[in-house]
Amino acid sequence: MPADNRNPNSIVQIQRGEFTEHIGGGRDVEETMFTSLSQNETYTLFRNSAEQNGWKTVNNGEYFSKNSMKMMFKFVDVSEYTSEKYGVPKHLQGKTIFRIRIEIK
Repeated sequence: MPADNRNPNSIVQIQRGEFTEHIGGGRDVEETMFTSLSQNETYTLFRNSAEQNGWKTVNNGEYFSKNSMKMMFKFVDVSEYTSEKYGVPKHLQGKTIFRIRIEIK
């Protein structure tokens, strides 16, 4: 599910990324992305991409697992980015916003 902020025609764009390193070696990677696809199309694209890359569904799709990694997907409500003064940022209006979080043990 490639995201490309340099290409304005990219289907998926990154809003924010975060990398956390924990004492003892664990790491968390979280990316917040947005797309003009519907929620159903977005999740289907994500699931198919994950399965093609060797991720296995766990607990009926609650999360995906590969080796010692756990990947979770969730949709984000646009209200998290809505300002009382400015409203919804222009680049997020009408978009599907979602987060992918990977925990590495």
